[in-house]
Amino acid sequence: MAHTNQRAQGLLARLKLRHLRIVQALAELQTATKVAALFHISPAAVSKALLEAEAIVGMPLFLRQHEGMQPTEIGLHLIEGARLVLRQMERLAESVEAVQGGSHGHFSLSFRAASAYPLVSSAICAYRETAPEVRISVVEGGSSTWWHGSSRESWTCCSPTTTRAWTARICAGRP
Repeated sequence: MAHTNQRAQGLLARLKLRHLRIVQALAELQTATKVAALFHISPAAVSKALLEAEAIVGMPLFLRQHEGMQPTEIGLHLIEGARLVLRQMERLAESVEAVQGGSHGHFSLSFRAASAYPLVSSAICAYRETAPEVRISVVEGGSSTWWHGSSRESWTCCSPTTTRAWTARICAGRP
């Protein structure tokens, strides 16, 4: 078991995202020329990256045929893993971008007067149009009641320009 783990760790240490991107693209496009055009690199660079990946794995990942490249059995496993890793990396990049752009996260709003409900509701609806991924906590009663109390009320807000609905919680205590 330790031997297998060491081999896997060695593979992970040497296999790079560029290898995974090349392998996945070769699986879809089947030629180094098409992959090179996709990534704006030379076909020789594609071939070099594939040879590096094959050397790291220790086995051929594709059969080179006149009609194009066909994945080997180990190639199919690497392609599936590459798809999963690259999909996760895309999600990570989107999350980082959302946080950097301020369209993701959490903020809390506190107010004291019940008469502010309509204004708060309108403001939150407008904000949700621009930042739908931001979690919003609304606390009635101001900062002095932030940690105390138990009165809770919920309402649903629907935007006239989208079909998205969300629920805000009004509470005299912690959300």
